[in-house]
Amino acid sequence: EATGFMLVGKILADKPINRRGAVGVLSNMWHGKDAPTIRKFGGNIFGFAFKSEKAMNLALDNSPWTVMGNCLSLKKWEVEEVISDIHFEEVQYWIQIHGLPLEMQTDENVKRVGSRLGIVICADKVEWGGMIWRSFLRVRVAIDTSKPLLPGFWVPRDGKDMLRVRLKYERLGDFCYGCGKIGHTQKSYETNGDDSGFKTFGPWMRAAPVKNVPMSNSEKAA
Repeated sequence: EATGFMLVGKILADKPINRRGAVGVLSNMWHGKDAPTIRKFGGNIFGFAFKSEKAMNLALDNSPWTVMGNCLSLKKWEVEEVISDIHFEEVQYWIQIHGLPLEMQTDENVKRVGSRLGIVICADKVEWGGMIWRSFLRVRVAIDTSKPLLPGFWVPRDGKDMLRVRLKYERLGDFCYGCGKIGHTQKSYETNGDDSGFKTFGPWMRAAPVKNVPMSNSEKAA
């Protein structure tokens, strides 16, 4: 039975997932009184009926989830929508920006980097005198998983060598080390690299989730 607190999710994998095993993993993600009713569909797609808006939003806010190593793309399921209307390729990630020069560490530049990756949802404020003090910056972006992940970029500097800025993705599951796409897995990356010798894709692109800062220290995109 449809409720007002419905999500639909697709496990992004290039082959069918064992549905019984997937349901077992999903059931362990959300348990207790807030556990949703899970319904299996075809094509690695599952429906989730939550008992409250709070539980539903918590599942969305903490996404993406990983099921058997694969990304679970979760979407709000409006009652008037059919599954074929939903674009599962777009997934929101918190992305860490490592190695940006201090003079470039501004709120504007954080969002500028995010816009190169996809649609900026929000970003942690850059505050050196406040409670946030990290060696990296952080932005939440809706990215198109049908395209390769961006592992980093070069920053030109006057009178100095160009600087490599690395990007790390929180809650990043398996992805292809050959082409950088989420949804299939090639773990060999012997020929993977650019002209400078940097390995382009690999496990170093993963980052442990950071506890979200209070909303007062996080800015939503305009």
